[in-house]
Amino acid sequence: MTVTQARGRADTYRPGTTINVWHPEDPSFWQSAGSRVAARNLWVSVPALMLAFVVWQVWSVTVVQLSKVGFTFSESQKFWLTAIPGLTGGLGRLFYTFIGPVVGERRFTAFSTIILVGPLLWLGFAVQHPSTPYGVMVCLGRARSSARQPR
Repeated sequence: MTVTQARGRADTYRPGTTINVWHPEDPSFWQSAGSRVAARNLWVSVPALMLAFVVWQVWSVTVVQLSKVGFTFSESQKFWLTAIPGLTGGLGRLFYTFIGPVVGERRFTAFSTIILVGPLLWLGFAVQHPSTPYGVMVCLGRARSSARQPR
């Protein structure tokens, strides 16, 4: 199939297939297939990115407020609790760079967003007990960053 033939065929863009031809500036292509593909991608990526930013922000705000609910971590420990997700998440992006094209970006984005729920629930239980050890909080920060961070 040539590029010209693919431009007008909406059936070449099905969920789960690789997009080989993409010409969003071409009005006929955009009306026949491009706008539907873009809309489908946005329905996955916008909520995913919003949730990723929320999880990212919740962790930072929570760590700063830990002493108000009875945790006795030092300033240095709270600094590291705030820094660990960023450090491990930055290293994780190397992995994300290669796994997305293999699995499919939309599928990988949906999966990595779903696994954000685990660290959020774990955080909810951990902050209810000021006796939660520092090591558990470090593991929680690390687990939070294992999920996909916003790019």
